[in-house]
Amino acid sequence: DNELKNILEKHTQLLEQNKGGNSEEETLKSVKMVADQIATMENNIYQMDPNTRGLNKIVKAIRNLKNNFQVMGYTIPVLLGLEFKEGDSIEVIAELPDESIEKDKKIITRIVTPRIDFKGEMIQRARIEIKYNI
Repeated sequence: DNELKNILEKHTQLLEQNKGGNSEEETLKSVKMVADQIATMENNIYQMDPNTRGLNKIVKAIRNLKNNFQVMGYTIPVLLGLEFKEGDSIEVIAELPDESIEKDKKIITRIVTPRIDFKGEMIQRARIEIKYNI
């Protein structure tokens, strides 16, 4: 809950800064900071039991944050749980074997740095960890 409050506070600050006409560089720095916090929350959620009490509220709050970013032209795509394909514009920083993964699959299991797009163009490349069973 405290982590969610911190994210919401940072997001509110970002929106207020954006209204004030701050430089593009300052806005981008703020977006990256909040995106990192979102990625941390999503990594934690990915590892949690889906029946955890209060989880839906956190997921909904993250969705709202992402929607607000979209209004400003920024997109933070969901990558967790997706299959990694060679040639994706993603930096893999760790590959871990896992027999619970379907044979011949590589699954994104942790986001170290989230991908950020601005008006459809990637401005920050994702750094990820994957698990595989080959």
